Amino acid sequence: AVSSDGSITKGVIGTGASWTDQSVSAPIPLEGISFLDATKGLAVGDGGVIYQTSNSGTSWTPLTTIHTEILNATQLVKGTPYGYAVGNEGTVIKTSNSGTSWSDQNAATTKDLLALAFIDANNGTIIGKTGTVKRTISGGADKYSAVVTGFTSVTADLNAIAFADATHAVI
Repeated sequence: AVSSDGSITKGVIGTGASWTDQSVSAPIPLEGISFLDATKGLAVGDGGVIYQTSNSGTSWTPLTTIHTEILNATQLVKGTPYGYAVGNEGTVIKTSNSGTSWSDQNAATTKDLLALAFIDANNGTIIGKTGTVKRTISGGADKYSAVVTGFTSVTADLNAIAFADATHAVI
């Protein structure tokens, strides 16, 4: 779990009864966290900060950031070195080396993006303020498109997304 005071807390899977504060000491709020496996993870937050761990969260290292916008969520894609992060003002960034370096993506929006879900390195959906839903089938090589149907009248902020399988998502 990440918090507005810049801390990270790690829980024991299965019971959730045991939680331990981790030493990240981020000077600003953290907004999102994702793990690739049991040891490698990323945390993102205000000011575009990105922290990386390779020891199950025992210690966190700040990475060079390419943005100052708030990053709201991140996802490392299982079985690949790819990862994505979304943030305010339409920010989408991608890594192809598990977070060491990042590049901009064209989200084709300036709305704040709040969450994302990728089923593999190429196929993903990003969501955000005022019903924003965008999709990529190219890992963001092309701009994200609004080909998702059924959300034309939704104006609420969309905060979370999860894929049940390769073709079914819940927002």
